[in-house]
Amino acid sequence: MNYKALCLVFGLAVTTATNASEFQGEGYLELHLGQNNTSYTGGGLDYSYMTIGGAWGYQFEPNWSAELFMTFATDGDSVPDAVNPFTVDVDTKVNGIGGYLVARTNDDFYVKGKLGLIGTQFAYTAGGYEDEMEYNFGLSYGFSAGYDARDFYVELSYLILPEAEDSFYNGVNYDVETIALNVGFYY
Repeated sequence: MNYKALCLVFGLAVTTATNASEFQGEGYLELHLGQNNTSYTGGGLDYSYMTIGGAWGYQFEPNWSAELFMTFATDGDSVPDAVNPFTVDVDTKVNGIGGYLVARTNDDFYVKGKLGLIGTQFAYTAGGYEDEMEYNFGLSYGFSAGYDARDFYVELSYLILPEAEDSFYNGVNYDVETIALNVGFYY
């Protein structure tokens, strides 16, 4: 029997158990109120949406957590369609759902970095046309800064979501940013 390997495994098990007793993982729920800003990648056409959403996560280490994230436009942004000679109002919405890995500093005032995969949905409504939706899935990243009061936290976040594809105009994509005020509770 290889005693060195057995001692190594036993040592790692004891170390892991000791570290686990120092930090107990905890779940959290987060609610956010914010704004999605979309801008046409070719320039000239921008939409903004008031958003609500949240995250459900688990902090498995003092500096690391994973979370499921959702953001939904509460109202559509309407702009005149310049391509249509009769000028039709166009209503759009952008929503996002996905997951993040989160790294954070371990202080009362903290900074977080987020990296994840998010699906975006671009919904388009215009008078005289069929309602359409387009989905895109891709990399998302961002950061937050906030205050942790041990039972709850408050933070301001900035996220870059994957490009939203316009279902009405083929080949038209929008950059999507989310700025939000988040309030979270540990359980």
